[in-house]
Amino acid sequence: MTKIENGVMIYEDKDICMEARKNGFIDLEKVFANPKCKLIPWQMNETNIEEYGHSKIKYIFKYNDEIWLYKYNGFRYAYMELIAEELAQLFSIPTAHYDLAMINQEKGVITKNFKLNGVKYIKGIVIIENYLKNVLNIQDPRKLKEEIKKYNSLEGIRKSLDYWYRNNAKRDELVSKLMDQLTNVFIYDILTGQTDRHEYHWGISETNNDIFLQPLFDNERILYFENNFRFYVHTEMEINNYLEETGNFSESLKRILLEFLIFSEEKYLNIIQEKIHLIEKINIKNIFYKIEKRTFAPIPEEIKEKNLEDFQILRRIIMETIKEYQKSNKKGIILNYFQSLKKILYNMKEYQEDRKK
Repeated sequence: MTKIENGVMIYEDKDICMEARKNGFIDLEKVFANPKCKLIPWQMNETNIEEYGHSKIKYIFKYNDEIWLYKYNGFRYAYMELIAEELAQLFSIPTAHYDLAMINQEKGVITKNFKLNGVKYIKGIVIIENYLKNVLNIQDPRKLKEEIKKYNSLEGIRKSLDYWYRNNAKRDELVSKLMDQLTNVFIYDILTGQTDRHEYHWGISETNNDIFLQPLFDNERILYFENNFRFYVHTEMEINNYLEETGNFSESLKRILLEFLIFSEEKYLNIIQEKIHLIEKINIKNIFYKIEKRTFAPIPEEIKEKNLEDFQILRRIIMETIKEYQKSNKKGIILNYFQSLKKILYNMKEYQEDRKK
């Protein structure tokens, strides 16, 4: 069974139908034929998306009285989901639990529904939208959509949480705790190249005794160099739109990390330096070993080689940015930062004009 201890998901049961594995992937056709399994009718609609959260869901089923979801995300990203989960555990971040699965030769992952009875789950978009509508009085749907995107940032989320818990007697303490947890997620995203932490991919869990960050899910887009980051530091960043449209991962990572180091406490630089070893080759190889051990099959060499290469690229970008930050005093680097911002905004104007031609 699954339970919560100190805000962390604890999985006590064994993997399902071990005999149904084929080359590491659980064969869902065999699982569905098992009397212990019951398929649940599923339609892709707003109600079900709100309930289950995950994207790309194809099947939902109950096994041993627990609900499981199967999502098809392709061969490579099935492994990325498991690698992301292993890394999150090293960061002490709660995540949904994933396993490799396939049906009709389509390869993806299965995951237990992390939502438990007696726990209230609140999506990040709900918290941000509530602040924008009731404090900033933004009602126009188009404008609201733009602002939600900008407020999916450490600054914007803190303002939104302050308002959400405005009637809580321990608001300051609670919001500080939640922001510490979210900042840990932010650092995790930086160190794993996670580019998909939008306002639907984080949320808050509430029980009668505690309030904490809900488990992360849909983490497959680590090392997703084709995209850029969607979890920002500040709200007033028009540059984000430019970076998203051009898809410049390296520039996006450098800017966001530099911005974070400039405006955050020194302790967070220390945390990044302490944790960057988690993406070094020896640790990534250890993660491969753990995944192979629990799936009873080797990870394809091309996937291992690609991950090792990409993690080293990511590590190099992060280390170069930290060195740039350390060799300059904060006053000087802030000036350089805003000069660079001015240049990029100018480029953005040219880019938008070119698109109109």
